[in-house]
Amino acid sequence: MINEKVKNWLDGKGFGDRLTEHKETIDTVEHAAQQIGCTEAEIAKTLSFIVDGKPVIVVMAGDGRVNSSKFKAQFHTKPSMIARDQVEDLTGFPPGGVCPFGIL
Repeated sequence: MINEKVKNWLDGKGFGDRLTEHKETIDTVEHAAQQIGCTEAEIAKTLSFIVDGKPVIVVMAGDGRVNSSKFKAQFHTKPSMIARDQVEDLTGFPPGGVCPFGIL
């Protein structure tokens, strides 16, 4: 199911025609790569962290890992992922489906 908030945002930027809908749940990089037919490195994944009580979304290659030193240099705190049961409340998206735009 296409998220209407994301669709509206993409429509407003002229990219609405690039949306694709998949029948299967895509909740991991591995599943996304399988569904789309690419490598995990070609997937852009979003990771949700909490910094000063607010969500911070990091977009990176699907096969990448967060560099704690670089994160700390940028945000002045160690990386702490948002608890799974708080992701939707803080970002507006369910775990495994956080979009890097259209955040609350």
